[in-house]
Amino acid sequence: MALLVYFFWPPHWTVWKLSGQRPRSFYGKVVDHNGSGIEAEIVIQQSKLVSGSWLQPSLAPERRPENRGSVYSGKNGNFLVYLQPDLNYLEIVDIKAPSYQWVTDWSWQVEQDIVATNSNKWFCLSGPRVAYPIYEPDANNVAVFPMYKIGDPSPSTRPSRGGFDRLRDKTLRTNRPTELGIPSAGPGTPVTPKEIEQAIRDYTEKRNADQLRQSQKETAKYLARRAQLEKDEREQRDRP
Repeated sequence: MALLVYFFWPPHWTVWKLSGQRPRSFYGKVVDHNGSGIEAEIVIQQSKLVSGSWLQPSLAPERRPENRGSVYSGKNGNFLVYLQPDLNYLEIVDIKAPSYQWVTDWSWQVEQDIVATNSNKWFCLSGPRVAYPIYEPDANNVAVFPMYKIGDPSPSTRPSRGGFDRLRDKTLRTNRPTELGIPSAGPGTPVTPKEIEQAIRDYTEKRNADQLRQSQKETAKYLARRAQLEKDEREQRDRP
């Protein structure tokens, strides 16, 4: 049975630990629109990835109630999660603070993988079964979780996954703060289900159009390089 233990070490980190084998660490920080730390409750779920059914053979997190709990950030917003070695999938379920709303990005739902590229809600660490990108925490590059102060006209700051992501091609990417596509809270953000659905549709159409234009540019560059090479080869052959 999981044992929930709260203690402080160092003084500015709030730590949540499950008893068992040697744990791994996840580093995060909850901030306001100025980047200042906020004391908050962070609801988390630890899971392992398991094979789906024959109807859905892809990997999926096995969510067990005993592996769900809360951590609390200190006054400067920092928090630390200890993860069990056999539970390599971490979900940030919710972040709660009086007069604040956690800001996520509705556009993260557009991605099909269980770990969206820029999302700081889902993290898959190394383990028996993994989903790319594989996350590697870093105490010097913590995940950033922005909060919106209700009624404040200022938009939230940018989120960050922090740490590093190991991609499918085995390269290591340093995660930096990213712009929000469709903020979930803040001035002018969609509120009703209809508004959110329309915002996601508009975002998807724009993203697809941007990707098509980029693909066309790359294709044009490739064809131009190929034509130049063929021209050079012909000129080389025609020389006396």
